[in-house]
Amino acid sequence: MDARLKPVALGLAAGVLWGLSIFLLTFFVLVHGETMETTAKLGRVYLGYTPSVPGAFIGLAYGFVHGFVSGWLLGVFYNKFAGKA
Repeated sequence: MDARLKPVALGLAAGVLWGLSIFLLTFFVLVHGETMETTAKLGRVYLGYTPSVPGAFIGLAYGFVHGFVSGWLLGVFYNKFAGKA
């Protein structure tokens, strides 16, 4: 049995998960009407992000890219160091 990871699949899964997390967090903050410290810090990491409807979509895009690259790198490095490449 080959335990090799598929970096693109892992990247897609991580990107969707992280992008949707930021998107849903933003709408949670908007519904409750209170800016959390977390959303203020996200604005420092993701250029253009604000806790608003347009900011939710900006966070979704940045989150997807960030998650995809992280997941892809994790898959590549796992395969390399586990001798599966």
